[in-house]
Amino acid sequence: MAQTIGVIGLGRMGIPFAKSLIEAGYDVVGPRRGRSDDFTAAGGRIAGDGSLKAVASEASTVITCVQDDEHLQAVFEGIRLSEAEALPTVIEMSTVSIPVMQELRDELRDRGGELLDCPVSGTPDMAAAKKAVVFASGDKAAYDGVAHYISALAPMNVFVGELGAGTNFKYVANLLAFVNVTAAIEAMSFASAAGLDLNLVANVISQSPGATSGQFNIRAPMIAAGNFDSRLVTVDQMREVADQIVAHARQIGASTPLIETVQTLYDEFAAQGESDSDPAKLFLYLQERARQAT
Repeated sequence: MAQTIGVIGLGRMGIPFAKSLIEAGYDVVGPRRGRSDDFTAAGGRIAGDGSLKAVASEASTVITCVQDDEHLQAVFEGIRLSEAEALPTVIEMSTVSIPVMQELRDELRDRGGELLDCPVSGTPDMAAAKKAVVFASGDKAAYDGVAHYISALAPMNVFVGELGAGTNFKYVANLLAFVNVTAAIEAMSFASAAGLDLNLVANVISQSPGATSGQFNIRAPMIAAGNFDSRLVTVDQMREVADQIVAHARQIGASTPLIETVQTLYDEFAAQGESDSDPAKLFLYLQERARQAT
């Protein structure tokens, strides 16, 4: 299998995706940035001089997995320098704003490329285990042409419509995840104040279908064990996406009081110097707020 695919964004999600593609037998190239040593150790290769331009020049399809709009636009500064006859098809797997993707897609189309909006629902561990879910959207013919790549890294993927539909699906998933994780942390804080055994709470509540959630099952054991150093996601990453959801909700006329409450709470938490913490650490902050209120 000689097909070459580029991966830009060799971080916590990009590395497991790259590994899955390598294991599937693809020639996977990346830039010399991020965790490029881990990438090459897994069998990937650095494109040319290690630049983004080199990746876009060698690969007809490029996966981007970056932090936000600003980082994606910076990536395109390199992609547009490609020396290939046509710009690549870009499978954008971050959570970035729809207008930015539309603008970049138009630029790619002007030079023979395409952009697909394919955000991911899942953690890095889920991505490594190929259990993440991909919401693919954009031009259907372009999707059909690269669906084998997406299936190699996420067998659970679904085409959901025109460009932007994937991100709207992701917003639904993130809205639920952010509200659920915050509710789980608040519930554990309440359990602690009530003097309950937190390990027992984590175990028993996780068995209650009407009460538990995926986020409770992940964060409650972390809180019970006092594990606040592991980071499945950071507070700032949550805030970035929550801001996108709230802004988009206002644009489309959706009422979202719960995610707006979550947004305010995490802004307050970040202001305490916890931008890079896992949301589980909010448990300690809620306890401190309770002490200050008494």
